[in-house]
Order: sequence, then structure tokens, then C-alpha cells
Amino acid sequence: MNRPGGNHADRRRQLLPRDYAVDPSDFGENPMARFHIPDGGDVVSAKIAQGQHALALAWRARRPPRSGTRDAAAFGVSSSVWSRCLLGERWMGETVMSALLHHLDALPRTTSRPSPRRPGRPRTHGFTDGRS
Repeated sequence: MNRPGGNHADRRRQLLPRDYAVDPSDFGENPMARFHIPDGGDVVSAKIAQGQHALALAWRARRPPRSGTRDAAAFGVSSSVWSRCLLGERWMGETVMSALLHHLDALPRTTSRPSPRRPGRPRTHGFTDGRS
């Protein structure tokens, strides 16, 4: 059996994300796209497909427009995989989804240096027996 996205880590996804759109050409393009559960589909996959569609719309709505090639390369993703995910021809997976959320500024920036510790008493971490 040749399954779409057969190399994808989550084997529960039997169809493509765009298969859950009533009109597959609306996926990632039309904010008014309607979704359904097609034959062979399931409720969880339909919800994930709708989330992927919403992320694709948000990325495309960014101003100024972004470069998919650059955004994909920043996370080690090929531009063809990036494009196929935004069109619903492939499930995003965590790398593409993380890249998309990063470029939408939807993730907290955790790579900044931690603030220096203030001088003072050592922290006790809530222990009452003298351990710190």
C-alpha cells in the first residue's frame, strides 16, 4: 500500500491534510475553507489538518511577505517540503510546525542569556531542614 507521507513518523495519518478540506485547492489558501471527514479519515486527523491550514494561512498573511525558502532553510527543511506542507500535500511534523511558529513569532524566545543572579542569600528551594 502506498500511503501519502509514508515516511512521516505518525502512522495514524492515512490521508493528506488537504483531503480533509471539502475543496482541496482551498487548503492553505482560502480562510473560508470548509472541512469534513472523508472516507478513510478520522476526527483527530481532521482537527490537525484544520490547525495546519490555519498555520499556513497565518504564514501567508504575514507582512511583509516571507520567503519560504529562507524560512525552511533556517530549520534545515527543503523548500519543496515547506511548500508541500503549506499546500496540505504533506503533514507538517514537528520540525516544519516549529519553524512556522518561530517565523510567526508565536514561540517565546528562549535563546537569550539568562539574567545574572542577584547577590544575596542562597536559595532554599522550599526545604525547611537547611538543605539548599
